[in-house]
Amino acid sequence: MSCLIELAHSAVVFARSAQSGVDHVIDHQPPHGNVARGTCLTGTLMPFFKPPSKWSANTVDWTDPDLKALLHRSESWTLDNRGTFSPQSVQIHIGWGAGGGRPAMLVWERDQALVLETDFPIPDNEPVRIDRLTPAGLRCLWGTVVEGREGFRAEDKANGIYVHWVHVR
Repeated sequence: MSCLIELAHSAVVFARSAQSGVDHVIDHQPPHGNVARGTCLTGTLMPFFKPPSKWSANTVDWTDPDLKALLHRSESWTLDNRGTFSPQSVQIHIGWGAGGGRPAMLVWERDQALVLETDFPIPDNEPVRIDRLTPAGLRCLWGTVVEGREGFRAEDKANGIYVHWVHVR
């Protein structure tokens, strides 16, 4: 007798030994912690739990002088992806109102995320509409400001620039 148990993106196939009555996994096991239930050819439900991994996590000696020196050198590092994208002037409309747009710079974009530079703060979780010109015409993007802060770069501080991460719908 065999059973097919379907998971989100995989299937588990079992075979029951006629002699021992023990289930054997023929194909794929679910990720740790998932419980799969399926129907055997006999119509009964059978649970399956994957045992915890036998591999343990690496141990770190936080008192190691080399590690302390490396961590000390990297304390002030920040990630800044703005140099990899050609900035583009856009208009940003804040909130759901029909007020006028304010100038901003689109400095990074990928999939459903973008980064804007403005000369004014925008509160977190604020809905925004971003209007930008493309070769095909005006394109409007709707999104929500996930995080905003003053810029870290020297030129950002000198010009009063704020950096905002926006999740686009």
